[in-house]
Amino acid sequence: MGWRFDVLSPEHRYRLNGIEKAQSVTWNPQELMGALLLRSACFIKQDGLLFQTNQMSADYLFQQDKPYDVSYDTGDKAMQCGRHNDIFKLWLMWRSLRAWKGIEDKSIDSWIWPLTLRLKLETEG
Repeated sequence: MGWRFDVLSPEHRYRLNGIEKAQSVTWNPQELMGALLLRSACFIKQDGLLFQTNQMSADYLFQQDKPYDVSYDTGDKAMQCGRHNDIFKLWLMWRSLRAWKGIEDKSIDSWIWPLTLRLKLETEG
């Protein structure tokens, strides 16, 4: 079952009761925020699972001649290797919507417009 982004709002948060029992949760903010699919997030309960499944230790990506401690290279711990800038873009989108205020307004609009169109088509048709 898919939920819209607004289930994270205080009004609809009850729909997430029991979510702590899940082994993983995928969050797709494109449903309401208009973000690209690349902005999806996956939360996994088991510590180290992404590292175990994605570890390639690719020498061409993670060179050892860095001017910093190479243990900070987190590419092997993520599904998209070094594309951590995507979460920053999602955060910027969140901030541009002024967090929940913008989300709630957008959520209300996304329900009102289809209903308005339906009523208009029914009365004019």
